[in-house]
Amino acid sequence: TRLAFSQTDVDARVWLQNVAKTDFGANHVEVDAAANIRMWFGEHDVAKRERGCIVLGSHIDTVRCGGNYDGCVGVLGALEAVRAARAAAGDGKLGMAVCVVAFTDEEATMLGSRAFGGRTEEHEGEPLTAASLGALPPEVCAELAPLVGADATHEKQWRAALARVGGDLDNLDKAAAPADARVFLELHIEQGPVLVERNAELGVVSPGIVGLRNFEVVFNGTASHAGATRMAERADALVAASTFLVAINAAARRVADIDDTAVATVGRLIAAPNQPSAVPGRVSLTLDVRAASNET
Repeated sequence: TRLAFSQTDVDARVWLQNVAKTDFGANHVEVDAAANIRMWFGEHDVAKRERGCIVLGSHIDTVRCGGNYDGCVGVLGALEAVRAARAAAGDGKLGMAVCVVAFTDEEATMLGSRAFGGRTEEHEGEPLTAASLGALPPEVCAELAPLVGADATHEKQWRAALARVGGDLDNLDKAAAPADARVFLELHIEQGPVLVERNAELGVVSPGIVGLRNFEVVFNGTASHAGATRMAERADALVAASTFLVAINAAARRVADIDDTAVATVGRLIAAPNQPSAVPGRVSLTLDVRAASNET
């Protein structure tokens, strides 16, 4: 587990920047305003490049118990690819500049890749703010508490989190990709069964990268005693949420018969008061919807 902005993330970032220079020969390493780590091979100054640059990379943060390869293989694999290309060239020179990037907080907010892609605005042109990024994990908040105080505002926590890894919340628009970037490539584990089923070592994403929408859905009922509240008198929020969950699953399966890239997932569900002897009065859940086409 390596949550973005945690101490383990900080330690991994220091390690990555060091090995990029000492083991892989990066000639310039920098951290942009979104705290993305950019490791350059060849000319890093856009004004001095004649042929543009290639961008490779992924992320090094993980979800809880996320395993060893999600994201990391895309960063370390990119560094290895550059080393192999240099070795194959004979003289150790690359045909054009390469930037290997490790994006910030890809697993939660996708802050780094959003800024890198120039998407630093919310709806109707409003700038991206701490409020729109959502809450930081409680483990990270606990680590930040000695720096900002246990009662720090959401915005103060985000400013401290970004600053901890070299970023700047007020200048995210300055973290855009190099203007002369010609292509971006990411090596990633599949996280699915297709390659194994086909006995293939490598695949190309097809028909394309899917679109993603996240929702939080809240069901309000009435919390009451499990023993004293008769079934006919209950307003059980968890029962309502369960009906919704089953309906979402059924709808997604129907749509997947037409477009097999379509998926819908309820990955987190929180019931309150969350007691064995209480009828749930409130349930919040997350809904993750993905598909390769807007029509779907």
